[in-house]
Amino acid sequence: MATLTTNPFASARLLYRAPEPTDEDETWILRNLQQEPAIYTQTMWLPHVPQNRQSAKEYLKFMAEKCAIAVMICVPATPEPAAEGRPGDEVQQSGTTQGSAPAPRSMALEAADAKPIGLIHLSRLPTEQPHHRGAEIGLSIARPYQGQGYGSEAIDWILDWAFLSGGFHRVGIGAFTYNAGAVRLYRRLGFVEEGRLREVMWYAGGWEGCVLMGMLEGEWRALREGRKVGEGGGGVRGRVSGGGGEGGR
Repeated sequence: MATLTTNPFASARLLYRAPEPTDEDETWILRNLQQEPAIYTQTMWLPHVPQNRQSAKEYLKFMAEKCAIAVMICVPATPEPAAEGRPGDEVQQSGTTQGSAPAPRSMALEAADAKPIGLIHLSRLPTEQPHHRGAEIGLSIARPYQGQGYGSEAIDWILDWAFLSGGFHRVGIGAFTYNAGAVRLYRRLGFVEEGRLREVMWYAGGWEGCVLMGMLEGEWRALREGRKVGEGGGGVRGRVSGGGGEGGR
């Protein structure tokens, strides 16, 4: 039987809390993500036009209504010294867990004081067919916190949640072809390229594609158990200790 850490909404260096439909969260999302061109153009299919507060409201509504889980990625108010970031973790989208989970914390107090640095969510895919047990990761990290391994840590955490708590069988992630760093990162974290959409996005005066990647429950378990995918040894029913930051690097 799978186990969870004492605080399932924490990983080695990060805390995770629900986004709130408040002025504070709306403003943070708008200023740090939606009005930051380098982030917006890497994560959105929408036309690249200036964003306003209504955009932030709609994003919060999407996360509340269409996502199995959506959280603000936060650093504690008095964080422990940061571990060395992973090379190539410069992307702000949708990674494998770094280190062990921290000691038990007072979630209510610490999450309230924690500083947001990004967002991560799992949207059900396809929305109208939940019996297929598929989901898609969406991730954005504010620019001052990129390149420090936070994206990888958050992706690892949400993968653990997806397979241990969410009951999903497959988790997907995508990257535009002009974001080569994202593709390298996702491969390193264990995602498998499943296909490419060719010339599907008009960007900066030319056509770009989208790389589609995914991870199955059995592949996630193999990674957490330190096995190569396909080696066998437990299938999808093996015992796993995980959630909130435990697992392989």
